[in-house]
Amino acid sequence: MGVPEYRTQLEKDPSYPSGRTAIGWGFALILSELAPDRDDELLARGRAFGESRIVVNHHWYSDVVWGRAMGAATVARLHADATFRADLEAARDGIAAVRAKGVPLAGDLRGGSQGAGHGIPSQ
Repeated sequence: MGVPEYRTQLEKDPSYPSGRTAIGWGFALILSELAPDRDDELLARGRAFGESRIVVNHHWYSDVVWGRAMGAATVARLHADATFRADLEAARDGIAAVRAKGVPLAGDLRGGSQGAGHGIPSQ
């Protein structure tokens, strides 16, 4: 801890990193693999999901950045798991079957925030 007088407070602070960001970004990464034709929308939505934590003043920017890192690391690790890869392939096949029937896509992925445009820097 760099600031000893805040040690007790920081030890109990659930802020860092953002778990919700990790989950949202992880889902966005996986879904973008399943629907690469919609990856821009999916990744923007996953990014906005995490950034909403800053907008509602629940997390710091660094919490969200490291939440995305955790989500990406988790998805990377999942790819080493045979069961995950099999499930991913089954989901890919299921999506292809639905699309082959001509079922329309679900539309706008931007959510209530109108996409990733929260005015938060990308770095």
